[in-house]
Amino acid sequence: MSEQSEAEVARHRALEDLTPALRHLTANLMRITRGAGHPYRLVEEMVACLRAMQEYRDAIGYGPSTEEIQAALNPEEPETDFTEEEMTRRYESGWWDRERAIVEIRRAGLAMTAAMLVNQRLQISRAETDMRSATDRLEEAHETLRKFHAARRAAAPVQRPKKRSPGRKA
Repeated sequence: MSEQSEAEVARHRALEDLTPALRHLTANLMRITRGAGHPYRLVEEMVACLRAMQEYRDAIGYGPSTEEIQAALNPEEPETDFTEEEMTRRYESGWWDRERAIVEIRRAGLAMTAAMLVNQRLQISRAETDMRSATDRLEEAHETLRKFHAARRAAAPVQRPKKRSPGRKA
């Protein structure tokens, strides 16, 4: 095994330990912000997160990159196993527009909450604008979805239930 591949394996292992620690801490902080969560676990989760970051630094020689931390905290799993037909259907139906709008609403909500925590009025205003824009796009996507499915139902042949023969039990 080369030196570079050993370093890459160490980095990968360190990220495997860091990712759940970051996610648990972040999720708990978010839940606490909305009035739930477990405040009593904060110290334990912070220590676990700091320990994982220190282990990453010890293994690699420097801390995790911005991109690695953002990837660790990204709740969206990329979907890549679509056929060409499925991709076309999702695009034409408005499904992907709907999904994108939901992501933008979630991000605007996070931005708004973060700005409110530190009283950043300009960022709050921006997040509200982003939220309104995303909800408008969501409504448009829902309308596109409704029209798409209505057109599919109208184009589908009507299937009537089969008549049962007299004397046969269901």
